[in-house]
Amino acid sequence: MRTHLTNLCIIIALAATAMLPTTAHAQGAPPYLLQFGNGTFNLPDGIAIDNARDRVFVVDRAGVVRRFSTTGQFQLQWGSSGHDPDQLFNSSGIAVDDASNVYVADMGNNCIKKFTADGTLVLTWGASGSGDDQLDYPFDIQYGPDGNLYVADQDNQCIKVFTTQGAFVRKFGEGVLIIPYGVGIDRTTGEVYVVENNADPGLVRVQKFSSSGTWLMAFGGGGLLSHPMKVAVGLNGNVYVTDKDNNRVVVFTSGGTLLYAFGTAGTGDGQFNKPYGIAFDQDGKIYITEHDGNRVQEFGAMATPAHTASWGSLKAQYR
Repeated sequence: MRTHLTNLCIIIALAATAMLPTTAHAQGAPPYLLQFGNGTFNLPDGIAIDNARDRVFVVDRAGVVRRFSTTGQFQLQWGSSGHDPDQLFNSSGIAVDDASNVYVADMGNNCIKKFTADGTLVLTWGASGSGDDQLDYPFDIQYGPDGNLYVADQDNQCIKVFTTQGAFVRKFGEGVLIIPYGVGIDRTTGEVYVVENNADPGLVRVQKFSSSGTWLMAFGGGGLLSHPMKVAVGLNGNVYVTDKDNNRVVVFTSGGTLLYAFGTAGTGDGQFNKPYGIAFDQDGKIYITEHDGNRVQEFGAMATPAHTASWGSLKAQYR
């Protein structure tokens, strides 16, 4: 009888373990370090790290780009909301290349704008439309290890790839992507991850493509995510998604296995008020923008995730 009860306890514990990614997130949560930009933003969105010079660039929906040090010291800002050549309108994505040039997905103006790190406009490309060199609501942009820029062209339902001089290279995801939001790239493998939003919870998910744009898999659907916004790949190869309406970051393996989540709703350290942008620096530290919290939070490099409970370890606990 005691053996049967022990096995029953183990079965119950294993079932509970399967649901632990949210409730046990503290075991794998990154250490909170600091916050910056508090109150200076107007709905901050995209964030990018200039690893060559340890600088952080954040774009907000008011069309302003702000530059900080990686320890949170404000350095400079540029931009305003509008449709003039040097203005941005409802911008949401930002990227930095190896030469410290800054690229903004100017969503409301349906173009990409390239700036120096000091805010001087260098180049603009794109126009409203569905052609290869046109854009329709470009929501996010990332700089890839191949030296090209990957743009989530939301209403054209694809990822478009451009050179840093604005020349069209290729596109992919047509017929697969429905409403692409964030795009993240594994800088080791070149694999591309795209976050999707949709009215159908089953289509709110992450889709993975090879570096050449071949579809590989989808994961994170089935109602797990609620209005996810952006995605980034850590130095450990894991995939981090800002789960906006659940006020947390959800972490997956590169193969789509759910590992854990961290963060809860609130305004305290390590809490989130609508997390949007996410980026990693070269040391593995994590930077997350809070759209409604109007700040950036910085976390230390991720600890090794807690091991999944095994039959043997649980059996030992219930002897």
